[in-house]
Amino acid sequence: MKDEWIERLATTLGSGGTVTVVGNIPTADNQLQPFQVQVPLTVMQQAARNVGGYIATARLKALNGHSIQDIETWDDSDEAISQAIRAALAAGQPR
Repeated sequence: MKDEWIERLATTLGSGGTVTVVGNIPTADNQLQPFQVQVPLTVMQQAARNVGGYIATARLKALNGHSIQDIETWDDSDEAISQAIRAALAAGQPR
């Protein structure tokens, strides 16, 4: 159910064909080099899935070898909150 919801969210919130990433990259001489790139939306959506999956399941030393998923699992309360956020987003209201 959770993975299905994440897929719907990625599809619903994604619009257009590309994502523009803008920022500054520090150089070897401590200067900031402006950076801008356009990446296909599908590539960014897959990157988000990969990063989210890693963050949820990686066993971290700071968590005594546990993953975030070991410590926090999706429950009815989480689902209710996510549905309220979904409804607010669909209605164009801030949550």
